[in-house]
Amino acid sequence: MTGMRGLTGLAGVRAGAHEEPRLLRFGADDLTIDIEITFRDSYLDLAGQVHPAPARGTRVEIRTPHISKIRFPTETGQFATTGLPHGWLSLVCHRPNARPIATNWQCIRH
Repeated sequence: MTGMRGLTGLAGVRAGAHEEPRLLRFGADDLTIDIEITFRDSYLDLAGQVHPAPARGTRVEIRTPHISKIRFPTETGQFATTGLPHGWLSLVCHRPNARPIATNWQCIRH
């Protein structure tokens, strides 16, 4: 997307084949986003945190090929959502007075 910088995956940690959750970290410039993905039967739950603590008005867009959800992080940077489909996932952090920063698309499957 025009005007966006990419967050690069710094570390992806996955426990054993049947253990949960999956932890991912993305970073670009002075921004880091940590996410924890928990697998359910037919969907994913996601909990995340933006570092450093975001400015008021920051929003995180959680994207899949079929749906997009917007979350406003708390003053400590935490956000969460449930009911995401298994498969492709990307996050975009929209900050006041800054260009949006997007993660690479990740294929999340159990």
